[in-house]
Amino acid sequence: MMVIGCGSAVQDDKTPTAQTGVSAVADDTPKSPSTEVNSPTKAEVEPRKEVEPRKKVNVVPPTAEQIERWTPAPFERVQLLAIREWEKTSFTRCLAPIADGQHFIVAGSRVVLWSVTKEEPEHVFLELTPADQERVILSMAVSPDGKWFAVGDSKGMARIWSLDDRKEIVAKKLGSNGIQCLAISPDGEEIAAISYDKEVTTWSAAALERQNKFSVNTSGVERIEYAASKRLAVAGESTSLWNTDTGKIVQELSPGRYNFALGRSPDATRFLFGSKESLRIWNIAESKQEAEITQSVSGSELLAFSPDGKFLATTNGRSIQLWNLAERRAVQVIDSFGWPIVGVNWLPKTNLLVVASDIGCTRIWGTASQGESLGLKPLHAVVAMPPADSTAPATPAQTEQVIDLRTFPRLPGSKPSSVGKGDFHCEASVTTSEANSFYRYFLEKDGWIAAETPSANPAATEYLKNGFMVSVQCFDAGDGKINVMVNHAGNYDLRRTPKFDAAPTETVYEAANTVAYRTKSELVRIETALLRKLHAAGWTGYSRLNSSHGEQPDARDLNFLRNGTTLRVSMGKFPADPSGYTIQYSLFFNNASVPIPPDSGFAEFDGSTKPLLVATTKLTLDQAREFYDKELTSQGWLIRELGRTSKDDNSWLSYVGGQSDLTIRLTKLPDGRTLIRVGDSVGSLWEASQKKEEPAGANAAVGLEAVDFPVLKVPHSVKLDAIEKTIEVTVEKSTLAAAAEQFTKALGMLDWKPEEGGIRDEDYTLLRFRKGKQEISLRARPKAGNAVVQFEGDGLAWTKELPTGKQVVSYETWLRQNKLPAGLDVLDRYEAEMRAINAPRAGQ
Repeated sequence: MMVIGCGSAVQDDKTPTAQTGVSAVADDTPKSPSTEVNSPTKAEVEPRKEVEPRKKVNVVPPTAEQIERWTPAPFERVQLLAIREWEKTSFTRCLAPIADGQHFIVAGSRVVLWSVTKEEPEHVFLELTPADQERVILSMAVSPDGKWFAVGDSKGMARIWSLDDRKEIVAKKLGSNGIQCLAISPDGEEIAAISYDKEVTTWSAAALERQNKFSVNTSGVERIEYAASKRLAVAGESTSLWNTDTGKIVQELSPGRYNFALGRSPDATRFLFGSKESLRIWNIAESKQEAEITQSVSGSELLAFSPDGKFLATTNGRSIQLWNLAERRAVQVIDSFGWPIVGVNWLPKTNLLVVASDIGCTRIWGTASQGESLGLKPLHAVVAMPPADSTAPATPAQTEQVIDLRTFPRLPGSKPSSVGKGDFHCEASVTTSEANSFYRYFLEKDGWIAAETPSANPAATEYLKNGFMVSVQCFDAGDGKINVMVNHAGNYDLRRTPKFDAAPTETVYEAANTVAYRTKSELVRIETALLRKLHAAGWTGYSRLNSSHGEQPDARDLNFLRNGTTLRVSMGKFPADPSGYTIQYSLFFNNASVPIPPDSGFAEFDGSTKPLLVATTKLTLDQAREFYDKELTSQGWLIRELGRTSKDDNSWLSYVGGQSDLTIRLTKLPDGRTLIRVGDSVGSLWEASQKKEEPAGANAAVGLEAVDFPVLKVPHSVKLDAIEKTIEVTVEKSTLAAAAEQFTKALGMLDWKPEEGGIRDEDYTLLRFRKGKQEISLRARPKAGNAVVQFEGDGLAWTKELPTGKQVVSYETWLRQNKLPAGLDVLDRYEAEMRAINAPRAGQ
């Protein structure tokens, strides 16, 4: 029986995400505003001239032999059929299926038996109380015959229950440390356990009598699983196989560092373990590798073989991938954000997929026909698609419903280099003609039609479906290989986007996914005009949460959100026309987003892996609640009543979308507006705006003013960044050691004392200085024979005006400097202040 959930920490997602420039369909990863100007190259901004009419790519129809060779095995996608959660269950750590295919067990704060068809638990084996002193269940395993199961808790206690009469068979303290992972041998005679060290202990399954204890040769042991009776795989810094009778190593399986994926097939013929960014499938009888999954995995996933051994479910804690093992390709990806996934498994006989989240919510997935046999129907209806002539970008649910390139058929033998929902790049040993034939065949089979107008890119063929567009580019890579790039450009044509028109403009280039134009107006005027015009057109400007916010004086990157799509507007100087600005539009699709009330105007947002949002609206608390219920249900979300509460002037709204969980907090503000928060708002403009100014003299330790920093008194290149609150000094023709010594002496004269330790190397130097409770850090790196030294920390104060005086900054930076919350209600004030700085002084 496959074991899922050993109380192990969920690993970071290492799945690569494709990004291919201005038309990339990727997660929300726009760079911090103006830390690097996204200005077009000369080739991009020079108007394109047609030398000759464009020609469509000639696509030869495929042969019957090609179609047979290309066509993947059929797979019916699973759908969400049921949600099982209990108001008394606070969280879950592990999950295990029962052999009858109708039940499963979840364990954490309680050990609960669930029936697939019932909305309340069928039996509670254990309910931990406050008297248990924070005891939690960390690990669980079910016997191969399905008659009993064992759990291990954080205090070293192991318990075994019978599944026939549901009575406890034995309870025994195995040690003083928590039982991090349990595994039961295929013959059901032995239980192996690990804690938080290199020690492995084995116990008799009948009475939990210790049989052996041995140390393994790897640190960081995280998971264990039997490959065969008396053969235990141990995954830590490396993965190896051990004889549990002798305590001796049998075989090194993987030299990859800290890859924890382990699993045994139901028929016990194959074993799977993690390696560096891959999953290796091992033939147990022959003790050798028979296959490897190398794309979109980290090697540390939780995993489960389907009962028939044909499919594999894997999760990195944030998404689920279903694999066809014979073809070693993903056949479905279930995206997730919200509460981490802690367990995944298939139920025998029914082939339903059960997924547990740590919040105590367990979801049941399966095909419509599988659910029908148990009286379960898909919870999510098909999302209504936008009209073909829609002038608004599609929502994430609509976009993915059209096509998901992660699971689209692939050329046999191709080697993907990046895989995303809307971008796919690979190398293949075929001709460009065969590759174009392949994609036309499968796209047309899926309802896409080749565009009548040839693409601006002579190597690309464009396909249309209900207003959406997919581009396929195939070009020679040499050595008998080709490169293939497939891009889903969505349904939004950038040429519809409003442009700056307060001064004359010149079009540089226009296409559905790229727009560039020039103007000779000033930067503040361009920025404020576009903030207003795009807001009026339905786009909400935003500052990206949890990112740096530096900028360049002559450049801007503005980000706008609408229906889950980010529009980036980049403004920068172009050398051929230094008196003007080039403005470029590009689109990025977010993995996770939340609707924003139209009147918000300017908000704080991040949707790279999970939605983070801080915004305000004039809607009342009740109106905001109605807004989100309407908007989210139209996008396929389900209202989750269990997580919905109201208290005083706060409301918490909870929603379920597939494997994702979304909680929105609404707060009534004193002025009648409503504050909207999703996720962590630490470091937000809103949070900064709520901090009250301390009265003068309340804190004597104000730190060292940046303008008084001693390095300003020496003739070096100095940059003061009041936004990022850093001082950078370039010490010419100096070693790092000499520069560090100079600054140590200068700071010492001001009573700043260096801490012990740090890093002193000519490749990198890190020192910390303290004065009372305040700290200043020194980081130095060599560059072109010079020492570049950066200072930062709470010991630096930025209250005095810098030598450069007031500078023109972006609206976002101005809000941050003035500790104002996000919104457009103070845009006029910002514009007036910036114009005053730019205004010529008397006598000039």
